[in-house]
Amino acid sequence: MKKGLSYSIASVVVLVICLIAFVLPSTMSGGQNPDKLPPFGKYDGKKIEYVQGSDFANYVSYYGQMIQAQYGQLNDSSYYQVFNFAFNSAVTKLAYENEVKKSGYVVPTSEVNRELAKNFYDENGKYSSKLYKQTPAAEINMMKDDIQSNLISSRYYDDVFGSSFQNLGSEKMFGMKQSSKEVEFLKDYNKNQNGFNMVAFPLSDYPEEEKVKFGKNNAAKFNKYDLSLVICADSATADKALSRVNNEEITFTDAITEYSEKSYSDTEGKMTITYQYQIENILVNPEDMAKIANLKKGDKTDVIETKSGFAIFLANGDVASPDFTNADVIAAVQSYLSAYENSVIENFFIEKAKDFTNAVATSDFDAACEKFGTTKQEIAAFPLNYGNVEIAAPVNTSVAALSGADKNDDFLKTAFSLKENELSKPLVLNNNIVVLQNTSKTVVEDSDIDIASEVGSFNEVTVQDAIMQSDKLENNFFEVYYNNFMN
Repeated sequence: MKKGLSYSIASVVVLVICLIAFVLPSTMSGGQNPDKLPPFGKYDGKKIEYVQGSDFANYVSYYGQMIQAQYGQLNDSSYYQVFNFAFNSAVTKLAYENEVKKSGYVVPTSEVNRELAKNFYDENGKYSSKLYKQTPAAEINMMKDDIQSNLISSRYYDDVFGSSFQNLGSEKMFGMKQSSKEVEFLKDYNKNQNGFNMVAFPLSDYPEEEKVKFGKNNAAKFNKYDLSLVICADSATADKALSRVNNEEITFTDAITEYSEKSYSDTEGKMTITYQYQIENILVNPEDMAKIANLKKGDKTDVIETKSGFAIFLANGDVASPDFTNADVIAAVQSYLSAYENSVIENFFIEKAKDFTNAVATSDFDAACEKFGTTKQEIAAFPLNYGNVEIAAPVNTSVAALSGADKNDDFLKTAFSLKENELSKPLVLNNNIVVLQNTSKTVVEDSDIDIASEVGSFNEVTVQDAIMQSDKLENNFFEVYYNNFMN
């Protein structure tokens, strides 16, 4: 959840009853009345509906106005955000209310009246009985209901997370407290930071000559077959089909039409997978490949078990040996390696990375980069921050090779075990083999991060996440939004 757009109940409950109506564009909801939309879900059996005056609709107004104020005109993406935040907020508020009601807490009438009075202040900031009397009773009752609902949910929020308005000295009067030791530990979380040089060898740069070399050493895997098949869900049906074909009661084409499930084939029964390695992959018993490989044009196999049923294979033509000057065959080698033996590619670049580290040892990092035709990337100092939590500086995962590095145990352990100027072993990271060099060890003494507030925010988000994952929630948000707003 982005900061500033969190579905925090604390930031909304006081505002939601005094919103200016948020206009839903006519292009949304397929021109239908928004009040006729089906429920977006249920929590503990209560429907979450987009209807006028509902918490869901009020939150849509709140977030719509917030995003408009920050970013200007809304688009399809931001409308989805608005509704998603609003749905989450409505569910969270309902969950809070349920917990408070279970406790037996009743909002005092005096507290409702104090909040109600704030709606009838005059231009001097004083309560005006005249303004109150001029307001229709139905509107006042609606205000009271909204206030009572908001005070119930804010009671839960204040008790668990602490009031934003009621303090005892410098401490919040209510809510969970953070241990001073916890706060000190988290302050130190950002303290020790390491910077790095990095070089990345993309697996996508695997040389064509290496693909050809592998292909020639494993040529049979790239033999190309022209086959048709009848495939049935059970062996008895396949046996029957084969028997009728063998007895010339029906043709193989008839058997395809009458019996085949069409797995691994087009509508005419012709196989859509052609290379031997692909066929090997669908067989339950690897030794059955020999039966297929030995077929002559016009021959068929007995019933062979595949991963999708029981099949009879027919050779439409002879097996074609691979031509490793052909681009399609080389592409097939690449596909095979990526799917089944990616370690072959990884090992090639690991050896290249080892040669790189040897070159650094005899010269320096920059000279080695020049020699190997690669680019040095300087990684700004960051702490051992698993998951890039907000209380500490992050690893820059926008660098392509570092995508996901913040949750890669091997990367983090290796990086932070390096001494200054020390080179790492070659690391597999995403689709790269990388080498790191520790360039700096920095101690950051001061931080402008309010750790106590951050911990409180994490606590709130954790509770909200638990609610959204609860078995009590029936979440139909995406389905309803897509069917009614995206079509």
